[in-house]
Amino acid sequence: MNYQCRLINLDKMLISTVGRIEPLCDSCCTTDCNNPIEFTGVSEFGVLKKHRIYKSPSGAMAVVACKGYMNSEKIKQDE
Repeated sequence: MNYQCRLINLDKMLISTVGRIEPLCDSCCTTDCNNPIEFTGVSEFGVLKKHRIYKSPSGAMAVVACKGYMNSEKIKQDE
């Protein structure tokens, strides 16, 4: 299933008022997601890190909100 997502440019995803931001897809455990998500190397302050990034024809973007997001930590707490 393709979920509706809010995307931001990778250049703008690193820092917020609460610290460094990671894309939601890094911690998502939704199994039926068909969005074009791929592991991609991203340079963070000169250090190469792997993140799960939304690939589109216009470029690579970070997912910051998604209707299908399920956090694996939340699922463990509910069990």
